Amino acid sequence: MDSAFILPPSPNLYFQRDPIALTPGGVIFSSMKMEGRQREADLLRSIFERHPLFKDAVHPLFPAAGQNPVPSIEGGDVIVLSKEAVAIGNSERTDAKAIYQVAKALLAEGTVQRVYEVHLPEKRQYMHLDTVFTILDENLVLTYPDALNAVLQTSLYTLKSQEGDKVHIKREVLKESLLTVLEREIPHLDIIHTGNGNPEYAMREQWFDGANVFAIGARRVISYNRNKHTNRALRNVGVEVLEIPSSELSRGLGGPRCMTMPLSRAKV
Repeated sequence: MDSAFILPPSPNLYFQRDPIALTPGGVIFSSMKMEGRQREADLLRSIFERHPLFKDAVHPLFPAAGQNPVPSIEGGDVIVLSKEAVAIGNSERTDAKAIYQVAKALLAEGTVQRVYEVHLPEKRQYMHLDTVFTILDENLVLTYPDALNAVLQTSLYTLKSQEGDKVHIKREVLKESLLTVLEREIPHLDIIHTGNGNPEYAMREQWFDGANVFAIGARRVISYNRNKHTNRALRNVGVEVLEIPSSELSRGLGGPRCMTMPLSRAKV
């Protein structure tokens, strides 16, 4: 599950997901696709760079100092698969140039060995990578079932060579489904489908970001109460589901994961 590997123990603090992304190697400060949302990212960056709780603990990865213009990338497209692998969605909100630059920075930093660029269809239900799937436990994933077959191209970035400040990375195009990538990175993978396996329910609940639950612990999630079939599927495999009202939140698009950014997690 997503974790803040770079921050010291601190009180439970939460921000919104899209303006920033935490990875095992450092922080990605988002460059928002929509001009109206850039202020969110600017405000959070100011907090991280100046607040005494963060300024000495944060290692910025993106953008580079003085970079202008900055290609767009949003936190909802960044998912930590493990301490060695990160997946980034190439979506309507995140550009290929930004993914390349983040991959280069991550691989040069040395913590991550693999960065996947997941090419998402240009459809509303694939706005961000985290609208497609959420990791609930070490080997348990909730996903919108259509995504497993619709996402057919993934690019893999690995480190080719590094000499001082000169970093060269290799890009390999994998004609594989999202399912294949997840199975490779997550041993003994178990998958829960939104809509409890019913295609009509899955399509309807994907409109309310059924796959975008917020994992607050292993097999313990916050979910919208209107996604009742998805919530039933989660409970059927032993996941504790904490439901919240969603009539107003869902109007603005985005699920519970989109609404939150964990900065630290207690080890239990």
